[in-house]
Amino acid sequence: MTAIAIIFWTCAALVVYTYVGYGVLLAGLVKLREALCPAAKHPAPAEAPEVTLLIAAYNEQEIVAEKMANCRTLAYPEGRLHIAWVTDGSTDRTPSLLAEYPGVTVLHDARRGGKTAALNRALEYIHTPIVIFTDANTMLNSEAVTEIVRCFNDPKVGCVAGEKRVAAAAASGAAATEGAYWKYESKLKD
Repeated sequence: MTAIAIIFWTCAALVVYTYVGYGVLLAGLVKLREALCPAAKHPAPAEAPEVTLLIAAYNEQEIVAEKMANCRTLAYPEGRLHIAWVTDGSTDRTPSLLAEYPGVTVLHDARRGGKTAALNRALEYIHTPIVIFTDANTMLNSEAVTEIVRCFNDPKVGCVAGEKRVAAAAASGAAATEGAYWKYESKLKD
C-alpha cells in the first residue's frame, strides 16, 4: 500500500468517525454508564416544598400568554408553586401584559443590566427553598416541577438541570423550545 493510499484511507476514516463514529461511541458509553451506575430514583417528599418558577424575560410580549398557559398546566400542589417574572429593560408590552395575571410576581426594571443581573436582582425577593430558573420561551412538561423537587430529597444533590428538546419553528425558521424534560441531576462533591 502506498503512502498516498494510507493517507487517503486515514482521512476517510476520520471523516466517517466525525459524522458517525463519535455518535455511536458516545451512545455506547452512555448505555455502559447507565448499566454500571443506574440513576437513583428519588421518592416524592412527604410534603411538597414551596417552589418559585423564576422566568427571565426581555421583550417577550409575543410569548407571555403561551408561557403563562404552560405555567398553569404544571402539576404541583396548589399554593406551593409561585410564579415570578423578572423583566430587565423590556421596551415592549411585556411588563403590562404580565400585570394582567393575578398571583404572578413581576419584577421589572426599566434599566437593561443583562440576564444575570436581572436574575440576581430577583433573588433578593424570593424566599422559597427551591427556585427553578427558566426562560420565557422554554415550555416545561407538566411533571417538570415535581421531578425537580423529587431530586432534592437526596442531600448530595445541589442542583438539577434538564434535557432541552428543540423543535424548528415553522414561521421564523429559527429554533423554538419544544419542552424541557427534567431528568438529570448534578451532585455536589463528597
